[in-house]
Amino acid sequence: MADEQMHPADVPEEKHGEDSGEQQPGGKVIRTALITGETFEVRAVRYAVVDGLAVVEGDIVLGRDEDVRRRTDELREKAAQGAAGVGDGVLEGDAVDLTKFVGVRPTAVVIPWQGRRWPGGVVPFVLDVSLTSTARTAITTAISHWHDRTRLALRPRNGSDAAWLNFRDASVCRSSVGRQGGSQDVEIGVKCGISGTIHEIGHAVGLWHEQSREDRDFFVSIIWANIVAGEGHNFDQNISDGDDVGPYDYGSIMHYGPTAFGVINPATGQKRTTIVAEQQLPPGVTMGGASGLSVGDRGAVATMYPGVYPGPRNVWLGRFRGQPGTDVLYYSPARQRWYLGRTNPGAPGTLVFSDVSDTSGFGDLADGRPFWTGDFTGDGATDIIFHFPGDQNWILGTVQNGQLGWSLVGNTAGFGDVTGNPFWTGDFTGNGRTELLFYYAGDQNWWLGSITGGQLSWTRVAVTTGFGDVTGNPVWAGDFTGDGRTELLFHYPGDQNWWLGSVTGGQLSFDLVGNTAGFGDVSHNPFWTGDFTGDGKTDIIFHYPGDRNWWLGTIRNGQLTWAYVGNTTGFGDVTGNPFWTGDFTGDGKTDIVFHYPGDENWWLGSIQLVPPENARCAVLRSEIAGHRAEIRTLQDIRDGLDPKLDREEIREINRQITAIRQAMTSEQSEMATLACPVTPNPGGLQLVWSLIGNTAGFGSFTDGRPVWAGDFTGDGRTDLLFHYRGDLNWWRGSVDGSLNWTLAANW
Repeated sequence: MADEQMHPADVPEEKHGEDSGEQQPGGKVIRTALITGETFEVRAVRYAVVDGLAVVEGDIVLGRDEDVRRRTDELREKAAQGAAGVGDGVLEGDAVDLTKFVGVRPTAVVIPWQGRRWPGGVVPFVLDVSLTSTARTAITTAISHWHDRTRLALRPRNGSDAAWLNFRDASVCRSSVGRQGGSQDVEIGVKCGISGTIHEIGHAVGLWHEQSREDRDFFVSIIWANIVAGEGHNFDQNISDGDDVGPYDYGSIMHYGPTAFGVINPATGQKRTTIVAEQQLPPGVTMGGASGLSVGDRGAVATMYPGVYPGPRNVWLGRFRGQPGTDVLYYSPARQRWYLGRTNPGAPGTLVFSDVSDTSGFGDLADGRPFWTGDFTGDGATDIIFHFPGDQNWILGTVQNGQLGWSLVGNTAGFGDVTGNPFWTGDFTGNGRTELLFYYAGDQNWWLGSITGGQLSWTRVAVTTGFGDVTGNPVWAGDFTGDGRTELLFHYPGDQNWWLGSVTGGQLSFDLVGNTAGFGDVSHNPFWTGDFTGDGKTDIIFHYPGDRNWWLGTIRNGQLTWAYVGNTTGFGDVTGNPFWTGDFTGDGKTDIVFHYPGDENWWLGSIQLVPPENARCAVLRSEIAGHRAEIRTLQDIRDGLDPKLDREEIREINRQITAIRQAMTSEQSEMATLACPVTPNPGGLQLVWSLIGNTAGFGSFTDGRPVWAGDFTGDGRTDLLFHYRGDLNWWRGSVDGSLNWTLAANW
């Protein structure tokens, strides 16, 4: 850390004496308080009284000392009503069973964790007039650092903000942890510097000190003898409430330095070491010497505020510019801005993100309102449309001249609230534009919405009273008949019937196309749709976990026919593993990619026309089965003989078994030469799987990182794209015989 900067733990604090509590050298008072948290019931902690505040770990404010004492007295009084062992004799760090308390609620000293997070990742602040110019520069620079490395939004407070940070001048660096409500001070002294200010903002958004983790003793040792008298409480492991996210991070901005609160060595005039690393530090990492947020810090913030990072709810894919390749449209809930990621023409395979829209005037678009994408205007570019339940307005967003513009296209106040009704998108009428189709459960009506002349108009196209309520039944959209129009395929679990719905002459009609009563209830099995056979029609494929079989469904001559295409017993149960579909190989057919978390392997499945096995295979398989039966029979006879009296008979049986096994070996060798499968292969369409890669080096893909499928290079093939929140990297995976990963962006 630069000379002009000082870690918060190293900033001197004013000493104040008190009438009660544990008096320490220098006049500091140390008290014991009872606190509550989300990851523990009630716990005792030691704190220092500094400027009338209850301070732990050097720079974390629990609240005013008088409030902390009052709350502690209330807890002790409640404890006296029946909680054995809770009271004045409770020791620091002791956990107490809250169920023994009578009428105890979480106190304001430590608000439960979810309540201490800033809603929507928005952190309002004010800059107090007391701040020096140096402190103001440090604060604005630190805020920019947080903006560059997280998705949070620290912005000036407006009149509607009920909670905010008040950055003010002080002789120390100090902050409460998380959102407290109302105005909460973040004290920034002249010696805090940029890194110290980044550290204090870390507390304010919800980060504790790294060395307070419950697992810290595996990674650092505390040299208690070298700690300044009265400051040992700053190293207690008692206040952490949910910060043990990811591996221990020596390079965290929230980690104490090796000499924090150390006594002065008279021989050198330097502080003695108080924290020693028990493991070798990663290359380039200095414990407690970070100048900014580490990858671990950023990952912890992403864990606390997942909703403000790119994910399934605020990212949409499409050709928003009308150009080849898939664009990434991301809405930042915290900043209420839209960003478009597109393939960089100068460096194919990389993504460039640009700010394309400010919708702060619309309110928070991440409030649950529904969004849909498609080419609603028929100009060859993807649009985005949303419905606002508050006024029933429909707003269309289109990208023109590099900006996302919005226009009011309709209102459905006459429909009542359509939120929660099922919607599907597609070209249902075959006019080259995307339409909306929704089903209203109240009267069983179906409505088709299309944009003409800049307005969204609705037409009733069907009523399915005879079907009963179809809400909740599985429905898929696609061109199942290959006529260029989108149809609906739905399955009714009650009778296992399958119905195909298509719009003809302005009306949606349903035809019975099949029944899967023989399969049992398939309603909870995983299904995927796509052109798996490459014939220009949408197919449907499903996996049955009971026997690991895969079935392909296609519409032929008005009927949905099913064909067995494979079995994945060797894979174990793939249910629940992540799957993606797309034309990953560029052969015009839809493939399936799945990731197995157990070994981090990636598999590609594609429907292929497999030739039947050699006719000789069936003969060999039968002969081998017969030989095995012969061996079992001979073994049974041998087991019934007396080893002493029937030695010759036993020798003869063993000779026969040996001869049969030699014949089997010859037959098995012939099967290998002919490439005979273990189970009969009649040929035809089969789902063939191939191992295409392993991502053990990337960490677990089940850690919540979002993964999308699209043509992110513009070469006509489907790629995978994932965003790692810890370092804000975007990685693109492309299949070229194997799945290769390339850093596409850092943003």
